[in-house]
Amino acid sequence: MAKEIQTEVGYLLQLGPNIAKEVYLVPEVKDIDMVKGHVQKGQEIFGAGGYCLSDIRKLKSISREVREYLKGHSTVIAAAILVNSGLSMMVGNLFIDISRPPYLARVFRKESAALKWLEEQGGILYSE
Repeated sequence: MAKEIQTEVGYLLQLGPNIAKEVYLVPEVKDIDMVKGHVQKGQEIFGAGGYCLSDIRKLKSISREVREYLKGHSTVIAAAILVNSGLSMMVGNLFIDISRPPYLARVFRKESAALKWLEEQGGILYSE
């Protein structure tokens, strides 16, 4: 049974025993307090050491402070980041190269490709 929880910035959905999808529904995140609850709820419900599909297609702006907080408090093994455009993909890959998160990270435009990559990294999806 898949778990879903609402947070201040969006929602989290369990896609498999070790894969969670987070969807940001707000256009901007400038305050760490906005994501603290999101991160804590995700870790409480899904645990640590999993895989994450992060859908940021509606997120237009995120502060450096929040990016650093997320990088420092993430417990995932790998994160597939879903974006809208080729430009967003290029910018996302640049951020990954510069910030060097402590987990595998890759940017995608298609959810199916992102999920396939997470499975290749060791993630397990629920069968339909």
